[in-house]
Amino acid sequence: MHVLHLGPLAALEPRAVGSAPSAVPRSGSEAVARTAFAVAFTAALSALDAGADTAAGTGAAAPPAPFGAGIGSILTAGALPPLGPAHGLIAQAPPVTPGVMLAPAAATAPAGYPNLTGDLDASPELLARLDRLAAARGEQWTVTSGLRTDAEQARLYANRASNPYPVAAPGTSVHRTGDAADVTIGGRAIQDVVPAGELRAAGLEPLLGDAVHVQLPGPRR
Repeated sequence: MHVLHLGPLAALEPRAVGSAPSAVPRSGSEAVARTAFAVAFTAALSALDAGADTAAGTGAAAPPAPFGAGIGSILTAGALPPLGPAHGLIAQAPPVTPGVMLAPAAATAPAGYPNLTGDLDASPELLARLDRLAAARGEQWTVTSGLRTDAEQARLYANRASNPYPVAAPGTSVHRTGDAADVTIGGRAIQDVVPAGELRAAGLEPLLGDAVHVQLPGPRR
């Protein structure tokens, strides 16, 4: 007859095979793992003892059971005792079908502007108005330029001769506040595709002479 003593691994006192192990209350999955291991290990040793007793009674040498066979049968048969508050451990986990992987929780889609791509760092209010109008028209729009620092504006201004659209002097562009955006639709400037009246009805002010530029209404320079 074997006596089980797993010491600090399972935090159990020595007991004869067949007696119920006493678990020191622990928290969470540690308590479940330690208790499950102790119960399964005891069952495995019991199986070894049973084989030895049979061999002694018949005079035949019984082949030793593979180590861990008892553990495997206990775990697959679901014979582990339920653990709950009455045992000082945790509530019993929901049953899981063997061999079936649990699906990960569905990721929450981040808030955004599904009808816009490109440089989406302009004012959220401006982007929201652009996105609503693009969705209403069933189109995908590209913001080629949104918020600009004074340094970025200065570089554009220095190269304005090669720009097909007008470039404001540093410190004067509405882009520096994020309240303006340059937008294209299928490679075309937004004002060449969407009428000015439709833009204004959506709360977007087109800048005359700059076909890609729209901004929030009001004096903003």
